[in-house]
Amino acid sequence: MDDFDSLGIRDFTHQLPDLAGAYCGLVFVVGSARCVWDDLHRAGMTKNDDSHKHVLCVNDMIMHYPGSVEHAYSNNHVWLPKWIQARRDQYITRWGKPRYNHSNRAGGQHTWPWPGHGTSGLNAVYTAIALGYEDIRLCGIPLDDSGHYFEPEWMTSNFVREVPDKDDGLKYWSNAKKRIFKGRVTSYSGRTMKLLGEPS
Repeated sequence: MDDFDSLGIRDFTHQLPDLAGAYCGLVFVVGSARCVWDDLHRAGMTKNDDSHKHVLCVNDMIMHYPGSVEHAYSNNHVWLPKWIQARRDQYITRWGKPRYNHSNRAGGQHTWPWPGHGTSGLNAVYTAIALGYEDIRLCGIPLDDSGHYFEPEWMTSNFVREVPDKDDGLKYWSNAKKRIFKGRVTSYSGRTMKLLGEPS
């Protein structure tokens, strides 16, 4: 947990939820970019997946991920319970609601001391690391302007401006790669794949 000193969090271990360190192995962190379905396919996460691989969904994907969700994360603690409540009935019937939900502000089931910069996706990765996962694979988090899975093709997102290229990588993400990720995080698409590498 000393990895997080670079975030400026003092006395870090006393601020962690009880769930910290309770996990190990592989987790897929699933965002809501338009490429998410292709990324999940490349990751071997098949249609109507009953494999119960660990998945951490971010923001809107909490509603629409067609499989078991171990964790849900958002920096937006106000919307977090709404996304959980809006999860599709057929998914709740088959796989249930997310087992745990997390935010960096009070309002989530588990509150983490993250600064909130670099998008909910980055803070979801911090959460996955603090939970104990050693192999964290990003699906649908390219951080480009390709748009969201729920938008028409002609609409774009704004991540290139929100998370600009800075020095040797993406703002906040490149620092986290050096100080916190330590080879544990890879990505299936976009600028995060260029920065972090592709899963083997």
